[in-house]
Amino acid sequence: RTFMEENKMASAPIKKLVLTTGIPLMISLLISNLYNFVDSIFVAHISEKALTALSLANPIQVLMSALGMANAVGLNAAISKALGKKDQKEVEQTATSAIWLAFIFWLILVTLSIFILKPYFLSQSNHNLEITNYGISYLRICMLASLGVMGQWVFDRFTISSGKTHLFLITLSSATPIPVSLTAIFASGIRCLFAALAAAANILSTSLCV
Repeated sequence: RTFMEENKMASAPIKKLVLTTGIPLMISLLISNLYNFVDSIFVAHISEKALTALSLANPIQVLMSALGMANAVGLNAAISKALGKKDQKEVEQTATSAIWLAFIFWLILVTLSIFILKPYFLSQSNHNLEITNYGISYLRICMLASLGVMGQWVFDRFTISSGKTHLFLITLSSATPIPVSLTAIFASGIRCLFAALAAAANILSTSLCV
């Protein structure tokens, strides 16, 4: 069956759509936000400066999410319009464009990770080298490996636009043990803990994308 034939958004009752699309998204966002909370618990056992570095990394992570969300929201609007017109070709072109945009956003983040991280952390930490090193070791991995995050935003919208948000909830729940397990295995030292947290979160996003 084609993507158009499988689309439930045009035929299912509105009340059912609100429940089947809204509730899984709310739960998935809750689960996603819990990862930052878990990271803070791990890092708080190191030192106050380590926790400060993680806090300073949050605005950059919000920027990363904003890029992914901008692409995803635009995709959702465009692909919904194409579905409404029952234009299979436009659906495919929109999906392809969104995937390319995700790749371009990833390249932007890679570039930023090379040039802005050290000046950013130095300026925000009053030139504290310990906080700066903590922040760079965590955030650089997050940004270099953010292709999975960008892709996850896009493929989430594919499932949403076809009325299959429960699939995303299932994959997110099944992948939940991944970051916790990786952190427990690889976090044998201070620097390694930051690397493990960053790598675990990105491996999770990449696995969801796949």
